[in-house]
Amino acid sequence: MRVLLISVSAPPQNTPESLQVVKYANHLASRCELTVLTIKEAHGWRKADVSLMNAIGNARFIRLPHYSSKAGRFLSGLLNRQWLMKPDEDFMFPLQWRQAVKKINQKPDILYSRSTPYSSALMGLKLKQYYNVPWVLHLSDPWLLSPMNYFKGKLRDYHAQAEQNCFENADVITLTSYEQLALYQEHYPQLAHKFQFYPNVYNDDELTDNPIKFDGKLIFLHTGNFYGEGRTPFFLLEALRKIIERDATLLKDCEFVFIGRLNADVRNVFRRYNYPFVKVIEEYTFDEIVRSQRSAHMFLLFDWKFSNTNSVFFLSKILGYMTSQRPILAVTGQNSTCRTVIEGKYGRCFGHDSIDDIASYLREVIENFRIKNSNFFKVAPPDPTYSARYNAERLYALFEKLLQPTSQQTEI
Repeated sequence: MRVLLISVSAPPQNTPESLQVVKYANHLASRCELTVLTIKEAHGWRKADVSLMNAIGNARFIRLPHYSSKAGRFLSGLLNRQWLMKPDEDFMFPLQWRQAVKKINQKPDILYSRSTPYSSALMGLKLKQYYNVPWVLHLSDPWLLSPMNYFKGKLRDYHAQAEQNCFENADVITLTSYEQLALYQEHYPQLAHKFQFYPNVYNDDELTDNPIKFDGKLIFLHTGNFYGEGRTPFFLLEALRKIIERDATLLKDCEFVFIGRLNADVRNVFRRYNYPFVKVIEEYTFDEIVRSQRSAHMFLLFDWKFSNTNSVFFLSKILGYMTSQRPILAVTGQNSTCRTVIEGKYGRCFGHDSIDDIASYLREVIENFRIKNSNFFKVAPPDPTYSARYNAERLYALFEKLLQPTSQQTEI
């Protein structure tokens, strides 16, 4: 079986979506003839990570030119900002579909596109129309229905039409949470049969014992970037301020580490508090993140806070936290996807405005670390629902089903 995996986000980029591509692709490459259609080296948050250069074995890569740059985005924004939103700053990727066909050379049996960015889906659409083979379209985040996308007027009309065109042409549409599934089945009742659940996943090789050590400092760790409405370290930093007001010595043996790239407003939040026990690392490799997760005692997660809707995003960092077998302190909404996954199994969840409760829980963590209570830091075993091997096998079985004659598909 020849599978063409289409994704702007792919290794050696060190981004959440690229890392998910690695996890699925490695298993697919062991079962089929896999080609990855992506971009050449990107810059900024997506620049190459040397530790991911050979992250996918046994796969052929086709890399198209990447025309997005900081200077280009700035100039485009001055001329017509909507260029960068139709569908996104990677809009040049699907425009190169003819060059892609020449490089692909051999007709694939299956197309599998992964978005975000949504430009991957538009490339999938072009190649679906050209090759006329089954297409599985994956959305790691919602598109038109995402509360992070503030599309209005003609721009919203564009995205509505683009999404509908992709959905109508795709054979199967996969989403990362059941909340997203319900959202889209309600919005597209005529296409409800196409939507399936395929979550973010963890590597099964990461399931090794990680006994907790109580020597040294108590390390709280956050990995990943901050962006979007309400997703900020402010709630934690303010809780720390309350702790300091009561007992300035309580945090002397603690370290709060944030590994990820920051935009200007979040960087200013850290500067405003300027705690000596808070460490921000903006240059890192994937291997360094894995090592940091294995040595941390408590993980931090900050979800979005939307004014009119729940967060239905499955943050992929949960999987790395899960396999490192440490509890998560999550700041998230009452009915969020993250709370559904975490609460009572992998940690404690707090509302964005529950600063006093966050402070109280932090004191509890510190006290249990001091008395070396390992039971306090135990969490549930990683849920096999999110295993890369399990879900890649499901995906491969889906590909096989799509390649069967229509009558046989109906029987299954």
